[in-house]
Amino acid sequence: TNTMTISWGGTGVMWGKDVGFVFVKENRYTKEFLDNFDTFSISFFAPTKENSLMLQYMGNISGRNEDKLAVAKFHVNFWNDTPYIDEAREISILKKLSVTKISPEDFIAKDIIEPFYEDGYYHYMYIGEVLQLMAR
Repeated sequence: TNTMTISWGGTGVMWGKDVGFVFVKENRYTKEFLDNFDTFSISFFAPTKENSLMLQYMGNISGRNEDKLAVAKFHVNFWNDTPYIDEAREISILKKLSVTKISPEDFIAKDIIEPFYEDGYYHYMYIGEVLQLMAR
């Protein structure tokens, strides 16, 4: 199990299914998990100062280097075999439908490339069918 914070994504309807989509850079540890499993979860947290600090920490530290969940005092629970963070206020469980690499030649607006991809790592877009929604 790994976790990361994401701010690029959304929900909608595609291929006749309710879907969620997220963008993950190719150098992120989380990408390995997304590639190796058929399902994934997205957890949404109450907007508290404590959660904000923990999410900021999670976005700056790699799970390759330390157990971020333990440091954040978050616990993992499961819906079927899909892990999610138990402290989340809302959870979406998704089944992968598609993954697409975003490449430099895909950009029409070339001015986007430099400020977001100066490190040379591009995003992959994962589209998943919503299997389950949970809320507290």
